[in-house]
Amino acid sequence: VVGLDGISNLQFNNSIIQQLFVVIWHRNHLPVLSSSPLVKTGDVYAYDFTSNGGQAFGTDAQKFLSSGIFGMIGGDANADGMIDTMDKDISWLSEAGLSGYLSSDLNLDGQSSNTDKNDIWLPNTGSGSQLP
Repeated sequence: VVGLDGISNLQFNNSIIQQLFVVIWHRNHLPVLSSSPLVKTGDVYAYDFTSNGGQAFGTDAQKFLSSGIFGMIGGDANADGMIDTMDKDISWLSEAGLSGYLSSDLNLDGQSSNTDKNDIWLPNTGSGSQLP
């Protein structure tokens, strides 16, 4: 995650007095929480969720994408923390065939289609948020 310019580190004007954990929320993915506190190096806190499935708090909180790369679990179209029939029956069915910034566009290609349902929602059905 970077600043609005796409390059710079995010800047916060807060004093960190306890351990710092990070949570990433995305509109149609299950959220992830860092499994360990961030470590400050210089003036930067950095954390890489992608390197290992254990980088996120919980069991099966991330999805294996390819060799050495893990990512967020997609398919939570209604953002309730569960990937279930509600995501398909309410979000996907009402938006299927449409284009735009849609909650049911699970692969983020600008369209709600069978690909979103079959390739993202279906294999992740039954997954839920691991946030405490």
